[in-house]
Amino acid sequence: MNEYGDSSSMGIVSVEMLAAALREKLKGTAYEEEDIGKLAEYIMSFFGFEDRIIDNMLNNEDRDMFYFLEDNGILRSGFEDTTVEKGKPWRIHYWILNKEEIFRIVEQTTMKKKDTEEEVYALYDNPELWKRGEDDHESQ
Repeated sequence: MNEYGDSSSMGIVSVEMLAAALREKLKGTAYEEEDIGKLAEYIMSFFGFEDRIIDNMLNNEDRDMFYFLEDNGILRSGFEDTTVEKGKPWRIHYWILNKEEIFRIVEQTTMKKKDTEEEVYALYDNPELWKRGEDDHESQ
């Protein structure tokens, strides 16, 4: 990641990945499954294939949502100082997808799901569990 929060080497965050991360982060809140999917699409409509966007493209409602997502670790904010004409300093604020956290959550969720599936199917690996009462009598 560079100084501006560019983590493009990590890959692209898809709407599905963002929705999975939001689902995990927003557990126990008023957000329903359908709302989370719409929220992921809404957020990704700003970012597209980029990792960061400039803050001044947001209205107040959008910005409030971005602060909420920052509080939940999905987004980060940053800024860049530059000098414009006549030496006047200017600060540009950015919103950055927290790709490290999103990828971590998706990987963790995937591992949990895989572990659960392995537990469920593990019962098929033990032939003792599948013996019936009469099978015991046949072996005697």
